[in-house]
Amino acid sequence: MSVQAQIINLLCDLKERRGLIYAFISHDLNAVRFISDEVAVMYLGKVVEKAPRKGLFSNPRHPYTIALLPSVPVFNTQEEGRRTNPVGRRHSVSFRPAVRLPVSHALSARDGGMRRA
Repeated sequence: MSVQAQIINLLCDLKERRGLIYAFISHDLNAVRFISDEVAVMYLGKVVEKAPRKGLFSNPRHPYTIALLPSVPVFNTQEEGRRTNPVGRRHSVSFRPAVRLPVSHALSARDGGMRRA
């Protein structure tokens, strides 16, 4: 058993025995799925979806969450990862792809200052 698994098991045990509440922040969605009762997904520094764990993993609503879930490794062969393409779906919450700038607009931090390259 890995050290991470031991720590997560200890956190779950303490949560159950002592009635503790955690704000568990992680990029490891398998750990989030295991330890969390409620999950908030952040995109560009803002919460874009908040739901009970089962609802979020079984029926994600925001395009970023939908795109994020297939990146979770599936260890149970009976459970298939969700493979939904979020492009073209209409949602009431914001979803903006990263802005790509032409090379001529790239910034350089050389000499400690920001300037056009």
